[in-house]
Amino acid sequence: MANGVVWLSLLLLSCGTGSDNGLVQFDSNGTYAVTVTREGDHPVYRCQGTVQMQSRIADFACEAEGLAPWALHGPVEHFPLPDVVRLWIRRTDPPALSGQPDIALDLFPDEDKFTGWGTVILRGAGEAGHPGADAEARKIED
Repeated sequence: MANGVVWLSLLLLSCGTGSDNGLVQFDSNGTYAVTVTREGDHPVYRCQGTVQMQSRIADFACEAEGLAPWALHGPVEHFPLPDVVRLWIRRTDPPALSGQPDIALDLFPDEDKFTGWGTVILRGAGEAGHPGADAEARKIED
């Protein structure tokens, strides 16, 4: 049992447990401009919007080849991890049947912004996510 306690302690020390422990996070009071773009691979799409961390609400305007433009408004789930900020945005009207987030982002610190990848469920094209997008987020206000 003592070895288990030591192991758990080492695991907690190496993974971290709070906001000042090396986890990558968005400012909890900040608002971020976010762009998710997939070019080249079919279907091509682009979503632009804002993520408000204090209220945990996102608003996006999206467009994709062959589909009518759509708006996405919904809650933001924030997962701070050791090397990445993971955000999941889910629409509220109507909610996705698949259980997947409508927009999933993994963002890495990159000087004065965050860059990474995204996956988007295209409204009107089923419930499957379409991975392979580039994503960028910049803080626009506190």
